Amino acid sequence: MEKRTMFKWRRTILGLSQDEVAKRADVDQTQVSRLERGFSRRVPIEAQRRIARVLGVQPKEKSKKG
Repeated sequence: MEKRTMFKWRRTILGLSQDEVAKRADVDQTQVSRLERGFSRRVPIEAQRRIARVLGVQPKEKSKKG
């Protein structure tokens, strides 16, 4: 399942609005919307983590090559 689909699916299952998720995660509602629309690069990683915690999902971490 794509990240954006997973976030919206979990939010819907939990019966939460984007605004409620945003308030619980202490982020702006536009960041929740951007994640759900697939614009995760425009959402800071810390905000993505907070939203994921509220929704009870594990965000994928980018692998570090080095």
